[in-house]
Amino acid sequence: MIKLFDTNQSKTVLSKFRQRIDGLFTSNDFDKQRNSMIRLVINAMDKNPDEWNQFCQINIKWIGDRFISRLADSEELNKEGLDEICSMCFRFLFELYLSTKNDLSFEFDSARRFIFNNIELFEKSAKEQMEFAIRDMPIAIFKAVANSD
Repeated sequence: MIKLFDTNQSKTVLSKFRQRIDGLFTSNDFDKQRNSMIRLVINAMDKNPDEWNQFCQINIKWIGDRFISRLADSEELNKEGLDEICSMCFRFLFELYLSTKNDLSFEFDSARRFIFNNIELFEKSAKEQMEFAIRDMPIAIFKAVANSD
C-alpha cells in the first residue's frame, strides 16, 4: 500500500494549503462552496490519513504526487487552479465513497452532491476530471478490487 497522506511532507503541505485557502476572499456562492469542499477533504486527509491511504489507492497511484505538488505550488490561487484542486479532491472523495461499505458523512455527501449539481460551473479541465471520476473511475475501482488477491 502506498502511503501518501501520512508522510511529513504531505502533512506539511496539507496544513500550509489549508492556511492559504482559509485566507482567500471569495466573491460568490460557488467559490465559497468549492473552497469549503476543498477544505473539508483536506482536513479529513490530514486528520485521518490511514483511511484515505487505505481506500484511495487508485487515485494515489494515478494523481497522488501531482495532487501534493499542486497544493504545494506557491502560485496564486485563481479559479482555474482552485477548480483543478477541487477536481482532485473530488476524485479522492469519490473513490473513498465507492471503496467503503459505510455511507459518507453528511458533510462528505453534501460535498459530493455539490459537484454533481454544479459540474457545469467548473473550468474545462476540472470538469473533465470530474466527469472521468463519475463515469470511468468506478469501473477502474471495480476492476482493481475484482482482480486483487
